[in-house]
Amino acid sequence: MKYIIDPYLFSFGEDMSEENLEQYIQTISDLDKWWKNHKEEMYVLSDMGDLLYKHEIYPIAEKLGPILLKYNSNFEYKDISRMLNRYLERTNLIDEVCKAEYIEKTSEIIRTNIIEDIKERPQDFKDALKKLMWFVFCLHIIDNNELDSYVVFSKSLNKEICVEYGYDSIDTDKESTQIISKSSNAIIYCHSSLKSFQSNKNTPFLMWRYAQNKIDLDHGLRCKVLQEIGLTDIDDIDRSFHFVLQDSFYKDFCNNKYASRSSDIKSALDSMLKVVLNVRHGKEHNMRTGKGGNDPYLFHGDYIGMRKNVTTSIKLHYWKREPYYQFANIGEHDFYALTWEDC
Repeated sequence: MKYIIDPYLFSFGEDMSEENLEQYIQTISDLDKWWKNHKEEMYVLSDMGDLLYKHEIYPIAEKLGPILLKYNSNFEYKDISRMLNRYLERTNLIDEVCKAEYIEKTSEIIRTNIIEDIKERPQDFKDALKKLMWFVFCLHIIDNNELDSYVVFSKSLNKEICVEYGYDSIDTDKESTQIISKSSNAIIYCHSSLKSFQSNKNTPFLMWRYAQNKIDLDHGLRCKVLQEIGLTDIDDIDRSFHFVLQDSFYKDFCNNKYASRSSDIKSALDSMLKVVLNVRHGKEHNMRTGKGGNDPYLFHGDYIGMRKNVTTSIKLHYWKREPYYQFANIGEHDFYALTWEDC
């Protein structure tokens, strides 16, 4: 997964309403929470800071402070400044990453579905978004990523971004006398906000396919639940459902290569969704302390060990104290262990 920050996200007007201020702070806060878990995959333009300061929309105290005081905000300027400084100073520079290969535009024409949405932006910010889309396109070509595995955090865009470029790719592996230029074009799709990303049906799979930590798996499952029951705010999941993934589950998922098999990912997500929603489907039974049919059931305190089919060969193991669930292990058919972790 690649997460890209559009500079215009940080812009604000000194005449903003209280509602707009709340939306602005919510956006920055959401991004801050997201960044803490995905900072290794977050990118910005190298000149983003210069662009913001040039237009004097970077939230400096003399600009944003009076607005916060005017509406008696619970946030202080220093809180927002701290978050934004982290984005500007510690995220990856998308420009530098895209210098890894030699790709040149064959045309300056950009085809996208968002031109109308950005017409009110200053020209510099229109150009910045187009440049950002070009680098996203390069990442797609260079890394051969999933077509919709990008999220561009962009102000005022709440729909999927579609962009098309023509390009020349120079094969630098060849000897200089044999270098071949390949001209082609491609279309990429990316989401423009967390909300549009979380509501997309393919997001749970993408979160699991590119998982870099347990939180990615947890968030993917929460998106799956959110979509299934028709909620719009992922934070509502915590109030209605109670489940955690143990570290042991993440280790099993990665070490056994399930993360590289699309069918296994989809089957695991479907099986875990049914557990969380308490849907009785497929072979599911209490685990015992041994392999014998008369061995006592397995308990840890008032949690009981459970086992459920993911596929014919893969089994899901979890602890259950309805409505609380801890997903412990995922393993082959002859795997009988059940790990407990204090979560």
